[in-house]
Amino acid sequence: MKRFILLFAFLIAGAAYSNEIPSKISSVTVYSDRALVTRISDLALNVGTKSCTFTKLPASLIESSVRIKGAGTALVRIGDVDVRNVHLSTVQDPRVVELKNKIQKLVDEDQGLEDQLAVLKSREEFLKSIKLVAPTEISQQLYRGKINISTLRLTLEFIGKETEKIKTVTRSIKKRREEIERQMDAIEKELLELTPKKALEKKQVTVELEVIKAGNYHLELSYILRDASWLPVYEIRAYPEEETLELAYFGEVKQKSGENWQGVNLVLSTARPALGAVAPKLSPWYLNTIPSRKMARPVEKQSRNMMAQIDLETMEIPPPSQVLTTGLSVNFAITGLKNILSGEGSKKILITRERLPAKFSYVAVPKLSPHVYLNAQVENSTEYLFLSGKTNIFIGTDFVGKSHIGNIPPRDSLKVSLGVDEGIKVERKLVQKFKEKTGLFSKKEKVSYIYRIELQNFKSRPIEINVYDQIPVSQN
Repeated sequence: MKRFILLFAFLIAGAAYSNEIPSKISSVTVYSDRALVTRISDLALNVGTKSCTFTKLPASLIESSVRIKGAGTALVRIGDVDVRNVHLSTVQDPRVVELKNKIQKLVDEDQGLEDQLAVLKSREEFLKSIKLVAPTEISQQLYRGKINISTLRLTLEFIGKETEKIKTVTRSIKKRREEIERQMDAIEKELLELTPKKALEKKQVTVELEVIKAGNYHLELSYILRDASWLPVYEIRAYPEEETLELAYFGEVKQKSGENWQGVNLVLSTARPALGAVAPKLSPWYLNTIPSRKMARPVEKQSRNMMAQIDLETMEIPPPSQVLTTGLSVNFAITGLKNILSGEGSKKILITRERLPAKFSYVAVPKLSPHVYLNAQVENSTEYLFLSGKTNIFIGTDFVGKSHIGNIPPRDSLKVSLGVDEGIKVERKLVQKFKEKTGLFSKKEKVSYIYRIELQNFKSRPIEINVYDQIPVSQN
């Protein structure tokens, strides 16, 4: 009976894939929380009806997003499109297969190391047995004159060296086994993230084609899936001597959809499909008088219901969307073909690298800090929208620190703090402090302070610096 069920399952799987067509991913547009994937398949079609099935598609594919189009020398009418779930008996994710192969290699290596430990243990036990028997045997041999002192010394040295060698190798093997265990734990953790229930599920899309005229046909399937995202990150390098600033704009892309994007045309989009395309609509906001406390109970109950209804209506008004000040979204078409593997973590993709003129300024607050700080202000003279994101800051090749920038549309300005400039020193010194009595009868005490602020410029060029200090403000 089990064999019959198994055979029946294989027949169903074979029927499901009988119209499978080869396809590859040609382009991917990544949004902040999803991705638009385009697959292509080149077909040679004869006149008649043909079913074409795209198989092994990600389980996170959004069915309502599926679109089919085509072009070619063949004259084709596209008919029904069917999307369905398929349960697989084996995991198809290439990353999962790769990780399982790694685990198997580590298991094999660990087994080999365990065997080596067993051999070393037997050798150590043999040497211990010699040490147990040796004293009695050696004393008898010495008494009979069959062994001399030099031979005895060599024997003892051999036992000592072999024992030390065994312990050294044993420690090395145990250390490697601990490392293998850590690697296996990390791989198994990643496998748990990659192989929930969806790893055993895929989707397939079947499209019916009515071929009116035979010929070649370029069939294109596009769909949106979750488990993909990108974030903007930056590297800012300042060159004060040249009065320029280099800004490298990257997109950190990651996806764990279960399919690898290999050799694809990649686009990073600032659009936010999750927000929708239609502006929210306000419901009427009704005002009414507060019911009297002496109102009859039925009317009071009715009023409470009315107020509850008004509250519910106002609750249904969605919060304002986070709209970028530039209005329309921007798509960044990345140069060259890219590979983004499923589950490999974030991949840093260069969007653009721009060298921009910058205005540098120095700031000192000597009361709070003995350091002079360098700032830069630069205008976004590019055509790119710089989205809010993290940035690493350098002066030349020296790493200064991490920061964060907000949205910077074209022609807007960006101010960057570049940290301490050791080439300029500032010092605030107390020169004089004196007290004096004022008033004939009140005997008020007046305290005066005199400070001197000294600046030293060790650079080969003059600089402009803003020095900030406090002036007391009376509140009495």
